[in-house]
Amino acid sequence: LKKLNIDHKIIVLFYNSVISSLLTYAISSWYSACSDKLKNDVNKPGEKVSKMLCPMYKESVIVPKCVYEKKCCSLVSKILKDPTHPLFACYNLLPHGNRLNMPFCRTNRFHDTFVPSSIKLFNKSCVLSCYVCHSNTSIVHLSIIVSKTIVFDNY
Repeated sequence: LKKLNIDHKIIVLFYNSVISSLLTYAISSWYSACSDKLKNDVNKPGEKVSKMLCPMYKESVIVPKCVYEKKCCSLVSKILKDPTHPLFACYNLLPHGNRLNMPFCRTNRFHDTFVPSSIKLFNKSCVLSCYVCHSNTSIVHLSIIVSKTIVFDNY
């Protein structure tokens, strides 16, 4: 592609729309269970495309690892917002209210599933603050800071 003098914008557009969309399909369900070698193999096409591009377009290449981290944080925040979600009971706050409780994982097979890996990633990359106010009705107020602040109240 580099020898054919194809415009960098077209290369980025093709990679992001075709290759990256295939690599990141349902990434939140399978990426955490992959070995480090497989994760590197999944990220290799993006690295190769980035090497071909000028510095102006390198930032616009979608990297699967970043997509996974964003999707996990957004899924966890959606689950925490909805008390009727089936996975809501799996996400418990620690007593100080700043982080989520990591479940005990007896096997690596369970440790590599979505819930423990998303809690680990959420505690590492996202800030969670919580306080509970009790009055006539209990009000739970959560502020989740991922890239912007999302505030919600449950009455």
